[in-house]
Amino acid sequence: MSKKSLPASGRDFLSASSSALANLAAAKRILPNPHPSYVFRHYANGYRDVTLLSYFFPQSIWFWRPWMRRSLYLISILGLCIATPLFAHHLKQGATIALPVTTSSAEARALYQKGVQDYENLYLERCNDDWRAAVKEDPNLAIAWAWIAFNSSNPEEIGIARERAKATAAKASPGEKLMVDWIVKVQEGDLIGGISAMNDMLEMYPRDKHVLYLAGNWLLLEDGDEQAQRIMDKALAIDKNFPPALNDVAYVEARNRQFAKAFAAMDRYVAALPK
Repeated sequence: MSKKSLPASGRDFLSASSSALANLAAAKRILPNPHPSYVFRHYANGYRDVTLLSYFFPQSIWFWRPWMRRSLYLISILGLCIATPLFAHHLKQGATIALPVTTSSAEARALYQKGVQDYENLYLERCNDDWRAAVKEDPNLAIAWAWIAFNSSNPEEIGIARERAKATAAKASPGEKLMVDWIVKVQEGDLIGGISAMNDMLEMYPRDKHVLYLAGNWLLLEDGDEQAQRIMDKALAIDKNFPPALNDVAYVEARNRQFAKAFAAMDRYVAALPK
């Protein structure tokens, strides 16, 4: 790609590439395998140039969990998911706005919810610790086991947590069962079943911004940009200043070369971050 063929923002980026590369090198020394959203989070510290670098050189930024490796089959399934209605089964909505957390332990519930918050804020090891602590308080907390399986980088822990999620799901609410099914089935290779469970979960809890984010972020990580954008728009319709959704919208816009929109979303994201 020639410099002349780039949009103005891309040409500006290339003219500043030396400082961008230096910043990227510094970032890579701090975190050798950053999460896809890592660069946007560090915009608050002045690394705006690295953001464009992450678009033009994604191979040096993207971090994929082992079970989330892309394949032609996965891309085709996501294409099917995007082509069909988002909420297709017309399930009865949950009795509450938020997905319930089925546990008799207030401490386990608080730890699970803290883990979700930490995941949304990209503290990807801290959230694992939260969920591990949650299942110590309540070994039957199925969705905590499911998210350990989803987010862990330890293959042995992933397998154990997935089996525990399956074994304890019978005691969970219908929405929680769908969340467990989504994560477990995708990990076990049943992509159609997993995406179907995810869509049913979203239909059951259409106004839970956290559920919307978790599903939309997974789609973004799997290159389902169009579907991720639709889900993040729903989350932002509920809370226009929801930082995790703003962050992911910025990534979708950057992937689509809509750099002005990407930076606008990133500015909103930084302004909305907890002080």
